[in-house]
Amino acid sequence: MSGSWPLAKRSSVSVRAMQLGERLDLKALRKSALATSPLVTTHGDGVVVLFRYGVVVSFGISNLDEANLVHSLANFVSGQLEGTDEERLTVLVDSTRDERAEGNTIIVHELSIERVQIIADALAKSVVLAHHEAAVGRVFDQVEPLITSLGGKAGRLPGTQQLLGYVGQCFRLQTDIVGRIGVADKPDVLWEQPRLDVFFSRLEDEYELAERNDALERKLALVAKMGESLLEMVRHRHSLRVEWYIVVLILVEIVLTLYQMFA
Repeated sequence: MSGSWPLAKRSSVSVRAMQLGERLDLKALRKSALATSPLVTTHGDGVVVLFRYGVVVSFGISNLDEANLVHSLANFVSGQLEGTDEERLTVLVDSTRDERAEGNTIIVHELSIERVQIIADALAKSVVLAHHEAAVGRVFDQVEPLITSLGGKAGRLPGTQQLLGYVGQCFRLQTDIVGRIGVADKPDVLWEQPRLDVFFSRLEDEYELAERNDALERKLALVAKMGESLLEMVRHRHSLRVEWYIVVLILVEIVLTLYQMFA
């Protein structure tokens, strides 16, 4: 760690986790980092933890400093979001109590950099899960009426491009959750500080990270399966249509041949 630790003498700090976009370029920000994996840097009177999947978690900084922070990071954010998903809470230092989350408060024995990284990791994953849950919900709302319409008399199927779009969105979300974000992975700091594993597990349980991740993966798999099934039905219908065209052409050819024979 380089530089001073701004939270060393604090008894409590306000925390805000927010998703600014789909990706955050951290290369240019590592020069002033106090720690990495995740990246921690100072800002104003507090500190900020930055994640490459677009989430920023601030500890003990004012609203004005938060606004300046968001503005200063704009050039490093790609896939900016119109609205920001966020979590707000307070971290309280109390060495006489167990380290855990209680409502909108997280109790810690000290505001060490390792604990800040662990809290930030849990909150960042909670925020990004909320964003993906909303995205999957929108895709599901679009696909469900298509499935329902198949029971009608018309039985109209959507276009191939539309279905490929739905399936593509699901695969993209799955890639984000499993590969880029790693919701099921524990923070790297626990390899060096295994004694804090219980603390992280309590936060993981409080924000239901594993359960939400499993539910999200099941929904993604279901929507992807629905899209693939509809796509297969579209292909089958197109194939059947081509077969009927061939039958009609054969019948026309037979009729023309007979006409020429008996005319």
